[in-house]
Amino acid sequence: MLSEWLLFNGNSFIGTWFTPIMWSGYILLIDNVIYGRTGKSLISVSRAQFPIILLLSIGSWLIFEGYNVYLQNWEYINKPDNRWVFYLGCAWSFATITPGILVTADFLKSFNLFNSTKIKPLHIKQKTFIIIIIVSALLSLYPLLFPNEYLFPLVWCSFIFLIDPITYLLGGKSLFKDLMEGRPGRIYRLLLAGLICGFLWEFWNYWATTKWEYTLPYWYFPEYKFFEMPVAGYLGFPPFAVECYVIYQLCKTLLEKIGITLRYD
Repeated sequence: MLSEWLLFNGNSFIGTWFTPIMWSGYILLIDNVIYGRTGKSLISVSRAQFPIILLLSIGSWLIFEGYNVYLQNWEYINKPDNRWVFYLGCAWSFATITPGILVTADFLKSFNLFNSTKIKPLHIKQKTFIIIIIVSALLSLYPLLFPNEYLFPLVWCSFIFLIDPITYLLGGKSLFKDLMEGRPGRIYRLLLAGLICGFLWEFWNYWATTKWEYTLPYWYFPEYKFFEMPVAGYLGFPPFAVECYVIYQLCKTLLEKIGITLRYD
């Protein structure tokens, strides 16, 4: 509330750093609410390793920044004159992405949302996973080999089917495994968390001074906007949340292979 009051009263510092300030406050608030409801939370169970999660979050988003160099779907405006200050702000902002999604999904779980939802278990053979990985790898490379502004939806989805099967084959926590056990609740919560976080990203970004703007193709119907994002663009946030989760789980699994255990599941 204080940050919003300062923003609307013309505080330039808050205007520049508004998005990471709001996300940092949101993560701390929701994490504490979850801890109060369940006795454990992202920060409480991974206090010593939380900096690693922040670094994984930065690394995850830099993947998509790399794609954007080729696809040019967004740009940053009103950046600080000092580029290192801008990079610091980017690192701060990017560090909040994965934790923001995780605490939002955990908040939904604390209300038992989708906890008891069941589906018919899927039966997937190992060779099927290999095919999925190969096809998804090719699809994720395609936008880099043949850049086109229309291809970002391919990026939002292909990484899920590339990374999660790898995690499954390595013995880590996998969403495919959830589906093979007939438990889709985690996926539903992540999808909903992505939509909630997408709304908050766009809401806080809209009022910030230093922010991103979109240069999306016509089929997003850019004339129909909700804050800076065309309404159709909000469809990308649910799969993006799933991507952030599967990237985290793959990194967690690989770190465990070298003796580093992240306590948050």
